[in-house]
Amino acid sequence: MENKKGFTLVELLAVIVIIALIAGLALSRVVEQSNEFKNTGQKVLDEVILNATKQYVRGSESIKENIKSGNKLQLSYQDLVDKGYLTNELGSIKNDDKSLEEQYVCVDYDQNKHNYTYTIGTCD
Repeated sequence: MENKKGFTLVELLAVIVIIALIAGLALSRVVEQSNEFKNTGQKVLDEVILNATKQYVRGSESIKENIKSGNKLQLSYQDLVDKGYLTNELGSIKNDDKSLEEQYVCVDYDQNKHNYTYTIGTCD
């Protein structure tokens, strides 16, 4: 009987299964990392919009007094662009699957804590 060198079908299948498992683990990590990047990006965009809103409010005594008197202020991304607090270059970015033109910040004043509250979203 000849001594044939090579792999059996079982050995090849075992190697294929091991490679498939490794590929599956790597793919799940790539998807997880992609989601982390997306969440980080959304947080950064929210922070940029909130900081621009804070600068806008701090820059006007009449706006601060109006909010303190109980009137909530709702600003859109476009409002902040029009007033020069953000650039229009961010407009193509989506945040929480909404375009930035659909993003709002609500500013309110907490009489008990004597501070302004800034919330991403509309004033209800």
